[in-house]
Amino acid sequence: PRSYTAALAKLKPRDPSLMSFFEETLPKWAAVAESDAFASGQQVPCKLFLDATVQLIKIFDSIYGMGMVKDDIDGNRAKIEANLLRLPADAQPTATLQSMCRAELGAAKGAAAASVEGSTCLAILWLKRALLLVEGMLEALVADAKAELADCVNKGYEKGLKMHHNMIMKGVFNTAYHTIPYRAEFTKALGDPAKVEADMPAVWKTFAAIMTPLDAFLKETKIEPPPSDSWW
Repeated sequence: PRSYTAALAKLKPRDPSLMSFFEETLPKWAAVAESDAFASGQQVPCKLFLDATVQLIKIFDSIYGMGMVKDDIDGNRAKIEANLLRLPADAQPTATLQSMCRAELGAAKGAAAASVEGSTCLAILWLKRALLLVEGMLEALVADAKAELADCVNKGYEKGLKMHHNMIMKGVFNTAYHTIPYRAEFTKALGDPAKVEADMPAVWKTFAAIMTPLDAFLKETKIEPPPSDSWW
């Protein structure tokens, strides 16, 4: 049986009079989706994407045991931000994740050579994989209002990270899985539960619409290598 004692001790209900987590999060991802770069060619504006990511990963503050995923996402986000800030000041506002990756690919011989520690290519690869965990989790929560949070997190893990983890990391995740709180406690921590459930689909749809072309780009450029040719 799974233990919720530690999880429940960490969670505090959010004041229902405040904006819910998803109400705060939707404008960040909408800004990415409505940007000229994305609206005209599904190019993901770097600064807006990183800002939206900072907001999104606050969701892990209400999922006890998933701090490792939050830290991994934020670490890779910080690497991309550092690379963005190295660009000329006038180039930073219009930089996209794709343009930054293409610049690295052009300077290297292949995706594997470009994906070195500190590179945008490697950082966005692992950032994307971890964000797909969130996307898959939200998809499962939206699809079934009765599904428990732990099961939805597990579906997200299978979508984003499981195939890239070794046995040790899978064991770490399995241990964390057993501390994930109930869905009811999770939604209370995000705001008024009814409002949280009502606002969740819009965030998931907007977020997924951005992740889909980004994932496709990483696969097309082999930054995300085919399973049979994986160098990670």
